Amino acid sequence: MVSLANIAQSLSGFHIYFSRGLAFHRGYRLSPRVTSFAKSFRQSFVFRFSPALGFVFSPLSKIGLPNENLTPCFPLDGKQIRPIQEPYEFYDQLKTQILAAKERIFLSALYIGSEEKELDQSPADLLAPLVKEFPDQVTISLYHTPDLKGILKIFLPSRFNEGIGLMHIKVYGFDNNLILSGANLSHDYFNNRQDRYMLFTNISNLANYFDDLIKTIATFSYTLKPDKNSFKLVLSNIPDPSSQSRQFKKHASFIMKCFIEKWIKKGDIQEHQLDQFDTIIFPVIQMASLDIRQDENATLYILDTIAKNENWKMFFTSGQMDFIIQKEFPKEYKRSNWTFHAKGLWCYMNGQKWPSLTIIGSSNYGYRSTKRDLEAQVILITTNDFLKKAMHDELNHLRKNTAMVTNETFAQVDRK
Repeated sequence: MVSLANIAQSLSGFHIYFSRGLAFHRGYRLSPRVTSFAKSFRQSFVFRFSPALGFVFSPLSKIGLPNENLTPCFPLDGKQIRPIQEPYEFYDQLKTQILAAKERIFLSALYIGSEEKELDQSPADLLAPLVKEFPDQVTISLYHTPDLKGILKIFLPSRFNEGIGLMHIKVYGFDNNLILSGANLSHDYFNNRQDRYMLFTNISNLANYFDDLIKTIATFSYTLKPDKNSFKLVLSNIPDPSSQSRQFKKHASFIMKCFIEKWIKKGDIQEHQLDQFDTIIFPVIQMASLDIRQDENATLYILDTIAKNENWKMFFTSGQMDFIIQKEFPKEYKRSNWTFHAKGLWCYMNGQKWPSLTIIGSSNYGYRSTKRDLEAQVILITTNDFLKKAMHDELNHLRKNTAMVTNETFAQVDRK
């Protein structure tokens, strides 16, 4: 297996960013070509589609400040998007995209280079040599939650303090291509841990958005600096997240709200222009500790909308439960020597044979994702038949290794 270090060393001419919970790379940038965004409304979080997309979302619940009530919108062609099904395909795409990139690479993950159960070597230890060898090309940033402080920080072991909060976003960008996933960059996720992966190609606007998101989080994260035979973590003129938690939250929250407002204002699109596209992407982020709840509000609204339409069919899966749920009928993932980490939602509207909507990203839809961690997802809605069938095939790939959950399931000896 080619190591991340070997791959990174082939990137001579790049400017790279990495981290645990935050791993990203950025190269020599061209001027951003921000073209089209969907029309947004100021006082409510509104999804609005062209007639070609078949329906309109009504206003969502208010999120707080008016400029937080909106999300950017990226009209695309369905042919620019492809689900990936297997871990080895995900790994092959990572290698292919990294080695082909010429301008920028940005990677964001929680685990890098180690198996999840064997984290003896921290990602900082693993990646520090890259900073030392390529000081003008590699930047590594590590986010620290402001909720891990005081006695908790002193006494909680590293594998337990993750429950307090972390940077959980999984985004892998290469020039104007992007992979959104829930998968980390470690051995299990490349071999026998099932996740979801969505490849977006030639999508400069969406790539610019996620590149900027990762860079923005980096502004209130630690930067890894080489220090003789070791390394040090440096904060750049910001409140310390452990000893100045309240000030840090206020600072980081302001930065993220400015980020959201900036991307809303970057462009506008008239409704008649939406007819030129067959797919719309809404990126949503969740950072409850920083008072950002886009993902939570959007997901709850979509679930409520689905519940009100009896002829809409929904499938939902969470990596924390190992379940795939079709409304009230849960199924459990069973595949010998495999684990399950896929999460998301698929919606089949009006009795259609293929889904028109999916949500994909890092959230596990649990307490930590909602209240503690930094998360990023996209809501994808399409009328492109090729993409709809690919989304349907992706779901069937996950479902083929499942069994119905019954009372007998929990009565089994290994469940007690």
